[in-house]
Amino acid sequence: MAYSRVSPASLAVLFLLFALPLTAADCGFVSVDATTSAAVAKGVTAYYPITVTNEGLADALVAISGYCPSDVDCSFSPSPSYATLHASESAMFNLAAGTTYAEIGAHYLSLNVSAGADPSPCYNKQLTLEVLNAQPKQLTQQSFTVTMIPGGLSSSGWAGDTMEYEISVANNEDNMGYAEFLAEGAFASTTTFSSSRITILPHSTKVVKARVLIPPGTPGSVYDMAFLVKATAGGACCEQTYNLPVKVCVFADNLILDVLNEPVSCVAATHNQDSTVDFELRNRGEISGPFHAYLVGSTKALKMLTLSSDLVEVAPGDRVPLTLHIAPSPSDILDTYYFNLKIDYLGFTVYDKPYCFTVSGVEDFVVDYNATAVIRRCKVETIPFTITNNGTLSDDYEIEAQPINNMLIQPVPAAFSLSPGASKHVDMVMSTTLSTSPALGDYSLKFVVRSKRVAKAVTIPFRLVASEEQGESFLGISAGRFDLLAGGRSTASITVSNMGVKSIRAVAVSIEGLPDDYYSIDTTPRNLAPGDSQQFQLSFSLPADFAQKQFAVRAASALDSEAVKINVTPSVTQARFQSLGFTVSGVNYYGSEVLVSIIVSNDGSSPLNGVQPSATGFIVAAQPSELNLAPGESKSMTLSLKGAQGGSMVPVTLKSSEGVESNTIQLGIEAQQTQSFPWVLVAIIGLVLVILAYAFIVKREDGGEGSGLVPPRSIEEEPDFKEVEEEAKLYDFEDDEKK
Repeated sequence: MAYSRVSPASLAVLFLLFALPLTAADCGFVSVDATTSAAVAKGVTAYYPITVTNEGLADALVAISGYCPSDVDCSFSPSPSYATLHASESAMFNLAAGTTYAEIGAHYLSLNVSAGADPSPCYNKQLTLEVLNAQPKQLTQQSFTVTMIPGGLSSSGWAGDTMEYEISVANNEDNMGYAEFLAEGAFASTTTFSSSRITILPHSTKVVKARVLIPPGTPGSVYDMAFLVKATAGGACCEQTYNLPVKVCVFADNLILDVLNEPVSCVAATHNQDSTVDFELRNRGEISGPFHAYLVGSTKALKMLTLSSDLVEVAPGDRVPLTLHIAPSPSDILDTYYFNLKIDYLGFTVYDKPYCFTVSGVEDFVVDYNATAVIRRCKVETIPFTITNNGTLSDDYEIEAQPINNMLIQPVPAAFSLSPGASKHVDMVMSTTLSTSPALGDYSLKFVVRSKRVAKAVTIPFRLVASEEQGESFLGISAGRFDLLAGGRSTASITVSNMGVKSIRAVAVSIEGLPDDYYSIDTTPRNLAPGDSQQFQLSFSLPADFAQKQFAVRAASALDSEAVKINVTPSVTQARFQSLGFTVSGVNYYGSEVLVSIIVSNDGSSPLNGVQPSATGFIVAAQPSELNLAPGESKSMTLSLKGAQGGSMVPVTLKSSEGVESNTIQLGIEAQQTQSFPWVLVAIIGLVLVILAYAFIVKREDGGEGSGLVPPRSIEEEPDFKEVEEEAKLYDFEDDEKK
């Protein structure tokens, strides 16, 4: 058999055949019903209807492929020839075999069906094609002769008309024959037969009428359909199919609706993102609509799909947009989904084409970290950060740090996995040594976080500082004992040394942990050459209740960032101090003599003995003459001042035998009338004597009966004038002695 022409469709089908193994696999719950033979006149296209049914409970993806000889022009419709079938759903495909260039005689075709994710064929069937040298209206095969009236392959009618055809089947066999009539193509759903199944006696003919209704509103155009006659002779083992193609020309307003910008491959869709396909409907016909646009597919696919509009009107010559939105959620399975875009006009389908989209997950993450960080030299330090998977897929991550000279950098962990929404705490571990560390100052930590498809660079600024610990700085501090006085003044000293090989400038000393008014330091910065040392004096003035156990002394360079700090535990003793004070509680005047009452207090922490008063320029006496006071004790003392003139100021001071003096109080003396003797007291005494004498006389008169004089019974009954006089003398305070 010579091959005169190889069409592109034939090459595609041929490739599909040889790309797949010839051994069929199990199609599972997918069943295939296909016409296996056809006989047509040369130049006529033979059709092989193929019905695929999903008899399972889950969706099934099916694909049709095949092989044709090079002189037979084969194609599938619809194209691409695949579909996703729901449970109990069927899909019909047509294999069209063009015979324009085919040689007269028998030809053999191959049909393959694959199901599921496995591209290997699970169904393989050989098809026969008989190309006849006869009129198109009569197709003859050995067992039956099938003819159709009208004999032409084209018929015409108005929308709403009914077209009538007569199909006669002649049984050429000696046995009973059986025939079944079907319609495929444009008006298959509106085609009826006078009898869909007939029995034909041997060597007899039967005629069946076919009526094709052109639905009202059908746009003017040429539509392809075919009558299929499946006949079986009683003695034959196989069914034979006869294909009678018909072109129906409908006279009405032309409807030519083009869909532009359609995707040529599966559309990429991503979780949590809205992917769009911007179709355009172009009207090259005469009908403006309205057109009903809708989607057909599996439930899983349709829940991710929406159209911008389901009713569209397009004026002749105009274009309107139609947008398809694809919005998968994170719960949607990563897979390829299939659907059909269909456009109807008055219930008549004017556009029906399959498309697909592939769902992929979102791979993304964020890195959270502090804006700055501090790393101490000679320490193992960490810079923490957090990586969060804000995508929709579980992913693996790796961290790669950019090196910094003389610094060890290691992420912990360096690799890990995260599910969607999960976070991971990561520490960038960094360490240096005193001898090899880079210079103190500002640096940037740079690292890259990588997933399978995403990589992000991160930069975290940090400052490298001295650890301020002895042995980890080029500055050193040496200090002796800190013997400090609580409640007094004390001093201490430290020595700061440069133990490095470079000069350290502007070194100053400070104290941390003490109030500023507790100490004073010479804060003048000093430069230290390599190996040089400088001593710093520290003065302390601590309160009496100071009880702090520890504070820190720090030496630092303001220009070179070097610093060192030591903790000091002072030896604190309570300072012993002496303090004497007094207050005036009362002043009395007796002529030129002034009596002053004072309260003397020991305000110090040591005992005070022999406390006596003094008043420069005046004579002062005390009662008691001196006081001994324990720490915190107070006692009363009466002072007698002689010679103080009215209006004068007497400076009164107390002093102990230890030499502790009190504050001086200037005592003002008021002006008084001079009296040499307390006459008021004398007058009172005289009055008392007169009263006693009068009482004595009256008593004697009452005791004598004759003379009226009654002598006393004893000497004790007489008044004791001596005792009265002695009592009066007490008011003359040391007057006679001083005279």
